[in-house]
Amino acid sequence: MIQGELYENETYVHLKKILSGDESGSIGVMAIYAGYNAYGFELESIDVDNIWSGKIKFNDKKIPYNLYEVNTLWRNRAKGIKEKKCFLYSWANDIENEYRREIQLFNDCDKKEDTISKVIANSKN
Repeated sequence: MIQGELYENETYVHLKKILSGDESGSIGVMAIYAGYNAYGFELESIDVDNIWSGKIKFNDKKIPYNLYEVNTLWRNRAKGIKEKKCFLYSWANDIENEYRREIQLFNDCDKKEDTISKVIANSKN
């Protein structure tokens, strides 16, 4: 596996802005924010951990790819109730062509090993 830049801090800042409602972003991440916000919840904390880094095939080219486990804690503004939400999030980083692109949002952290297996299989193509 080729280790690339992990971009944990950048991903943390990017997701925190979207999940706090301060910035727009991908439909999947904005849907998480909209769902919690509609029921009176606000983001209390976020933790981003890189769980796989390597290169995958994308548009007939190998590009650096990072998969993150994102753990969030949401607090209801009126009731003080807290809820946890975990999801997997991935970026592909094409340094040579100067772009960073969100590839996929996976809603189920319970299937993390299956997701990693699929990513690894794609890295070998």
